[in-house]
Amino acid sequence: AGRDACATCEKRKILHRGNKMKVLREVFLIVVISLAVACVANANIHNVPEDFETVQAAIDACEAEDTVIVHPGEYVGTLTVPNQILTIGSLILTTGNNAYIDSTILDGGMNNNPVVTFTNVNRASLLTGFTITGGGGVYGAGVLCEASSPTLSYLKIINNAAGMRGGAINLRNGSNATVEHVVMNGNSAPMGGGLG
Repeated sequence: AGRDACATCEKRKILHRGNKMKVLREVFLIVVISLAVACVANANIHNVPEDFETVQAAIDACEAEDTVIVHPGEYVGTLTVPNQILTIGSLILTTGNNAYIDSTILDGGMNNNPVVTFTNVNRASLLTGFTITGGGGVYGAGVLCEASSPTLSYLKIINNAAGMRGGAINLRNGSNATVEHVVMNGNSAPMGGGLG
């Protein structure tokens, strides 16, 4: 009987510890969700061309963790993404519709510069839902990452030409971008017409 009582007490202790851990996990999860909601609540959304005529103007107006949503159209010019966490996307962001990749075009205008340049950006930054074309320069005619590791997703990078390396994408100075669901076609460079 004494052994049974001890076993019962031990089971109760284990059950109590398990319940405490469950409560702590739930509290931790609530805190994490609350922080995430607070971050989103404090972030701004900049629409192009509704709020800003150009994508670069919208980027320049951003603070950390802001979002730039680009509506369908062709936007000629090059973009520089600074050292902060940003989300830049077409309406794929709000709809999940891949058709916006073809209808939202970032065109470098063949002016001998990459279409998009990231500088000191981390993996939390996202570029998604565009066709990227008409880029030039020495490295990374479509997308150039300088000491940056952004997430590049659902992109079509086509018809860009680099003078040396990375017709579509070039990762320089320790860059380690995440590249997912990206089509690269018709890009050229002496070394690495696609990713170099």
